[in-house]
Amino acid sequence: MEPEKLKYVKIYLDLAAEKLDVARELLDLSRFDDTVSKAYYVMFYAAKAALLTAGIVDVHRHAGVISFFGERFVKTGKVDRRYAKILSRALDARLDADYDPKRQAGMRMQNSLSPMPRHSSPRHRRS
Repeated sequence: MEPEKLKYVKIYLDLAAEKLDVARELLDLSRFDDTVSKAYYVMFYAAKAALLTAGIVDVHRHAGVISFFGERFVKTGKVDRRYAKILSRALDARLDADYDPKRQAGMRMQNSLSPMPRHSSPRHRRS
């Protein structure tokens, strides 16, 4: 792989790692809509990095990333189909979390009626 493309693969993977840390912090704060959004971006940036390794560089729309990811990795058998489905569902969940005030209001109402205990989940880092 060319050094310039490799540089961008690293940038996208670093962004994914950064968003993962933020998603964990938001989850610990019970900020569920924001957690969903950040978790989606972890997957989105990882998929963009994967596409770069396959020589696909000019995909800027979310649906395009998902589509090309399926074509280059799922249809070729390099990645299990369930991961493409998870990525697609994560986009839908992010759109709901970010832009659907009725769903957000309903979730907030439900959370206020039945408080959930707050606890921190252990953080695991791969070496």
